[in-house]
Amino acid sequence: MESFMTVLDTSIPYEKVLMVMARKTIRKEIELNQEFHYVEFDESLKEAWCKLQTEVCLFENLEEARKKWDSMLTRDKDFFSKHFLFVANENNELVGSAGLWFGNDFEEKFTYTYNSDGTVSVNEYQGTIGSPTLVPSSPYTYTFTNNELTADDDSIFVYEDKNNPFMNVTGFKELMLPEFADDYMIAFGRNKMMTSTYDESNTSEGIFATHTYNSSNFPTSSVINANFTLGSFIGTVNVQYFYN
Repeated sequence: MESFMTVLDTSIPYEKVLMVMARKTIRKEIELNQEFHYVEFDESLKEAWCKLQTEVCLFENLEEARKKWDSMLTRDKDFFSKHFLFVANENNELVGSAGLWFGNDFEEKFTYTYNSDGTVSVNEYQGTIGSPTLVPSSPYTYTFTNNELTADDDSIFVYEDKNNPFMNVTGFKELMLPEFADDYMIAFGRNKMMTSTYDESNTSEGIFATHTYNSSNFPTSSVINANFTLGSFIGTVNVQYFYN
């Protein structure tokens, strides 16, 4: 079978663009051709990745590609490993990659409206620094019950009446954003312990947690299971809590 490689057309002037994807809008994953498979991030991929990116003309030479790889891992290795995809062929040769790159060219901001019914509406703006535009999927609406987030536009959050391990840390609950539950697999709310957060349209997908508590109703351990068709967080995390 004859193979082809897509390369960067360097004759086209370079322009910076902003691509916006509304939250949770991907509902279907296109499977790879059976001749290819995803490869988990590993630092041993460095030379293959640099060679591939140079061959497709993303970098002028291998040294430039190596510097970029090193700079991304130095800045935030965890971000790089979670937000880059690597694809190999049947011979386990790296043949493709895609991912998110850090940039400082665009602005993001949020405005919050506290509604009379107790909900909070959030408008998200992204775009050129100084003049960001409203993201099409805005506003997002968050519903609170007894000071705990219980729903957003497409997710349900469930709690049990036990203590959040950080509930007595001044200011911590003010930093808790709804996205934290998905992005960091944290299984607690502002004051209580979260037992699950799941997609309203598919209750089998989400984060589900089982907690063990001490006599003061503070958690001593958690088993947190993430189950998503799409996304980086699939598997189980075991957490232990220690108190002074």
